[in-house]
Amino acid sequence: MIFFSDARDVVSGIPPNTTLTIDLELVSLMHVVDVSGDLMVLKKIMKKGEEGSSRPEDGLSVWIKSTGKLEDGTIFDRFGFDVDGGFQFILGEEQVITGLDIAVATMAKGEVSLLTIKPQYGYGENEFRGNLATVPSHSTLIFEIEMIDFIKGKEPWTMNLQERLQAIEALKECGNSLFKTQKFERALKKYTKVLQSANRPLP
Repeated sequence: MIFFSDARDVVSGIPPNTTLTIDLELVSLMHVVDVSGDLMVLKKIMKKGEEGSSRPEDGLSVWIKSTGKLEDGTIFDRFGFDVDGGFQFILGEEQVITGLDIAVATMAKGEVSLLTIKPQYGYGENEFRGNLATVPSHSTLIFEIEMIDFIKGKEPWTMNLQERLQAIEALKECGNSLFKTQKFERALKKYTKVLQSANRPLP
């Protein structure tokens, strides 16, 4: 029940001091997930992915469709809609903003999610020129992402020596780049993978 104690009309046609009874129906309930662990990247699942689908790991090629908006609704970027299979990038290789890297790693194939990314995990203090509009510095970003597909790469123990060395070098360079930008936790994960790969016996 809602009781209006104000002597004025709160809603046209409703006398003051009227007790109202309102019937509400919950149409849907969407759970918001803190995927970054610090409330800087939030994910709301709009459509669940394939049942039993795994999640992509760093180093895998992923294909997505994405629409990026500002908080006022301005669309600044759309990608993956004009090419077959969606927009492709390698997860965890700093090819997209950190917020997208983190969130996409939690998505199943076929999943559609709405992301809210704070500036610290977006473009920060930098201005960004999107395909459709400019993102001002210190902007919170809203992305609608559809996970189209991802492909698991070769496991280290299946690689020959040359492939193993190339993979290790790529991981090391990525780790160095992350370290230079003070993303120490993500850099440590890359260096750990370097050690794990180097210590595995060749096939």
